[in-house]
Amino acid sequence: MIENEHATEESLENFEEMLEQSLKRSDGAEIGEEVTGRVISVTPDTAFVDIAGKTDALLNILEFTDDDGTVRLSQGDTVKGYIVNARGGEVFITEKIGLGYFSPETLAMAYRKKLPIYGRVIDTTKGGYIVSLPGIHCFCPMSQIDLKMPSRPDEYLEKTLQFLVTEYSGKGKRAILSRRTLLEAVRDRREAELKDSLNVGDTIRGTVQSVQSFGIFVDIGGFQALLPKSEASWSRHADLSSFTSGTEIEASVKAIDWENRKVTLSLKDMVPEPWTHAKNLVVGQELSGRIVNTIKNGAFVELMPGLEGFIHISNLSALKNVKSPEEVVSRNDEVTVRILAIRNGEKKISLALVTGEPDPWSTEEGELLNTIHTAVVESVKPAGLGARLENGMLGFIPKDELRSRKSAETIQEYQVGSTVKVTIKRLDPQGKKMILTEEGAVRRAEKEEYEKFMKGESTSCTSSLGSLLKDKFEKIKQDMGG
Repeated sequence: MIENEHATEESLENFEEMLEQSLKRSDGAEIGEEVTGRVISVTPDTAFVDIAGKTDALLNILEFTDDDGTVRLSQGDTVKGYIVNARGGEVFITEKIGLGYFSPETLAMAYRKKLPIYGRVIDTTKGGYIVSLPGIHCFCPMSQIDLKMPSRPDEYLEKTLQFLVTEYSGKGKRAILSRRTLLEAVRDRREAELKDSLNVGDTIRGTVQSVQSFGIFVDIGGFQALLPKSEASWSRHADLSSFTSGTEIEASVKAIDWENRKVTLSLKDMVPEPWTHAKNLVVGQELSGRIVNTIKNGAFVELMPGLEGFIHISNLSALKNVKSPEEVVSRNDEVTVRILAIRNGEKKISLALVTGEPDPWSTEEGELLNTIHTAVVESVKPAGLGARLENGMLGFIPKDELRSRKSAETIQEYQVGSTVKVTIKRLDPQGKKMILTEEGAVRRAEKEEYEKFMKGESTSCTSSLGSLLKDKFEKIKQDMGG
């Protein structure tokens, strides 16, 4: 048993010696050695680099080629890189490990020297990701792909990212990668810089990392900040779909909490408060908006991002008895509204829905006043009745204006859906309010009957009846103040 243990130890030592030897070549080039050189020439595939006395090194031109095919390397440029292979008198170098020339020893070298490597995420597994390097597949645990566990694991697929090799064994057959370790190091350095320079109210540029339902994570030079959804727009229904990963944004620093490593950003603070636009609005103006919410008493309309008005349920229709806003409008509906009132002190705007219905409130007062109307009772309350005229106008009959006002059980005599004769006592077309009177309608009918009699239109009445009607009319005039 002891002999076997010694044999195992010797084999491990021999492997380490062989690995060290494999990293060196007779030409003096050592795998993993960092070199600096000048570009001698550039071909479509390769750049030749003079590395100070050693054999000219070969550099894969793909490392300096953009997605659109533009090559960012020219003769005479200075480059830095690592030796990844040396065979047959040729030395191969790479500036970005994993994107250019690669060899089995390269992975071991990156592990030993703690050098970052580039790998392409090609698949997900139950616990993480498969990352492809030239000729090698490695594993990155899901917890190590980013600073936080990803909410959408698939968002990293087909992306080329930088990693550290945290575990290496089996000649590379078992290699574990971590991107989080790199990000934490960058974050710590950036955090130290920001602590000395960043203040609330500063404007800062960053790159969108990911878009979540609650907000946007923004990279501000290696440190992750959060732009909450509530700070993305003055609108209560900010649309985050316009933000995409990789795009640059400029935002204001809303809050800083170094103890919890949190920086909160705001786009709202970059633009004026929406109420400043209310100064350009006037009562009676018609404009378009979007229904953003409905409640029992009406609907909220967004007139412009962050600037809302309210349509009371009574202003959703000039003709109908609307019992629920949803009968007329739904959230996200595009509507046309008319401004009824602007209350600057309360920052409130009252609106009416423009429906295309004829508006009876615009009828000339002379056509409404001093005439008897038939009204349908829509509500019965202790204080009086809600009643709607035939033209759609809704008014209120106070208890004292009912015909049977002297009865203690007056209200109970009326039923929803029944009809009453009324006249208009007070009218407010602007506010769409009016007071109706049933008692006034009775008096108006008696007055009209008397006037007909006095004009000789009622031939069947006797002089005594005429006298009686005259006395009655005089009393009506006195009661009505005329």
